Amino acid sequence: MWPYLLDAPHPPDAAATIRREEQLLIQKPKHLGPEHAAVFRDRSVAEAYGYRPPYPDEVYALLRRLIAGRPRRLLELGCGPGEISRTMAPEVD
Repeated sequence: MWPYLLDAPHPPDAAATIRREEQLLIQKPKHLGPEHAAVFRDRSVAEAYGYRPPYPDEVYALLRRLIAGRPRRLLELGCGPGEISRTMAPEVD
């Protein structure tokens, strides 16, 4: 999955650690099955998205601590409207 990580110098157990991390990424959470996915076929779920509560200030405080140093970068992965990205944009390079 991350072959470039295997090519870089690592401690002797690094390859095993990477394999364990890959296995964890591949495992599906038990509570996220077809029944959960079916909820998103309901149009009202998408229509209600605008009413979801905002992210708490603690989320942004944590991100500010994590992006210390240069370059200051942030990657938001999700399928929402990019609220975190838009809020944090002035604080990253």
